[in-house]
This record gives sequence, structure tokens and C-alpha cells, in this order.
Amino acid sequence: FLRDLDKRNVMEGDFILVHGDVVANIPLEAPLAAHRARREANRDSCMTLVLREAGEEEHNTKNKGITPVFVIDPRAKRCLHYEEMHPLQSDHYSTLDPEILKCPEIELRTDLIDAHIDICTPDVLALWSESFDYELPRANFLHGVLKDWELNGKMIHTEIITQGYSARANNLQMYETISHDILAGWAYPFLPDSNLMRDQGYQSRGNNRYEEDDVVIAESSTVVNAMLGKDTHVGSSSTVTNSIIGRNCKIGDNVTISDSFIWGDVVIGDGAVIRRAILADYVIVGKASE
Repeated sequence: FLRDLDKRNVMEGDFILVHGDVVANIPLEAPLAAHRARREANRDSCMTLVLREAGEEEHNTKNKGITPVFVIDPRAKRCLHYEEMHPLQSDHYSTLDPEILKCPEIELRTDLIDAHIDICTPDVLALWSESFDYELPRANFLHGVLKDWELNGKMIHTEIITQGYSARANNLQMYETISHDILAGWAYPFLPDSNLMRDQGYQSRGNNRYEEDDVVIAESSTVVNAMLGKDTHVGSSSTVTNSIIGRNCKIGDNVTISDSFIWGDVVIGDGAVIRRAILADYVIVGKASE
């Protein structure tokens, strides 16, 4: 796609590159201003990575598998090296170009959440086109451009922020994490009742519960940290927690649903227990055996 954009020659100015599966509420005014100032000072500054500081503590949106490693010049906010460490690889160390060590000060960071929001100049498109070995934005492009910076002459900078939310729903684990974070308000103002999709009509009912029209929940049931689509019914003495339920679902009595995704037109019989599950459209779960 980026090579095609370069071929068409339609990008005349700076642009923001964002993955389609990113959910973020990070304000970009400050990173954009910093990028423009660097660009004015040096035309070889071609890209600014927006990174979120998470600290060493466990963080919901930190990748549980691959650990991104950024080597940064903190004075110039310049990214000097990038690589990815896999949990199954035998060696867990970075090999740095000796030239990097000549910098007065460097930081090796493994505590950063990659927001996958990049502020780019058209030079970025040209760099993609010049090397058909590049396939992945980070493992290939970023690593390659930084490794060959003496040849291409292009510099990549970073803006490390301490507030805001950003995560990619690029696997089921992250999809679940982001869903729960949205229900809890971490991605504000992107809440279920923002109703970003044209046919949505969610309303907040308290307890991080969101419902569309004609949802019926028995008074004896408990529903918290959940979304329920239009025409979904929940029977008596049932419990729904940390779950997303689609439209026109029929949930029986004494049902327990937790940490699950229930799609549309699903029927769940009395007494059923659904935990950490995905039920696709039109699934029928029978009653619990006596």
C-alpha cells in the first residue's frame, strides 16, 4: 500500500500513518508540533514515532509476547536502534552499532508501548519503495532504516508521552483487553455509548453496563462490565460479567457468563456456564444437565 502511494505521487506533505486496528485517544497536537519543528530544522528528519511510557510494571496493553527494544538519544529524541525480542529466542541481548555508543547519552528502553501512530514525511514512502525487503513496519522498515542511516541519511525521532491510551487489536488477547478497557473508560471519549457506527444505539446503565434498545434483564440478575445488543433478553438469577453480548440473544435462567464474547442470535439454556469463550452467530447452548 505504501509503495503504491509512492508510485501514485499523491502525498505532497506530511501525513499520519496509523494501523486500522488501533484504538487510541492520544492527543497529537504536541507530537505534530515537535515533528514540524524538527523537519524545519533538518529536512532529513523523516518520521516521528509516538510511544507511550508504561513503566516496568505490568500494563494491560503491553505486548505479552514480543518485547520492542528502542535505543534513543534522549537529548535529540532520536531513535538510534530498534529490534524485537521474542520470549522463545535463546539470546536476550541487543547488538548495537559501535557508532551508537559514541553518543554522549543513550537510553535502552523496553518499557514503551508502541502506539503505532507515526508522523511521516513523503520520504518515508520513498524509503519503502527503495527496498522491497521491507514487509513489516517495525521489524523490517524501522530496523532497516535505522541500521542503514549512514547510507540513506534519514533520521527517525520519538515523542514519548505519559498519558493517553493506544493499543492494537491484532490478536484475540489484545481484542479482549481493549474491549474491557473501553468498558472501563480507559479509552475515553471512545465509549460504547459514543455509537460511532451508524446503526448503533448503546446507552449507559451504570456499573459499566451498556445496552441498546429493547434489552430485557430480569431484576434478580446481575450484569456488570458488559455490553448487550438490541433485543437481547437475560433470564432470572443470571450473572453476566466482563462480557460482550450481541443482538437478539436469549439467555436463560441461572446462567453464568464471564469474560466472553457472545455474537448475535445466540440461545443459551438455563443453568449454562460460559467462561472465557467466543460463541459465534446462531450458536445454541443447551440447558445444564440435572
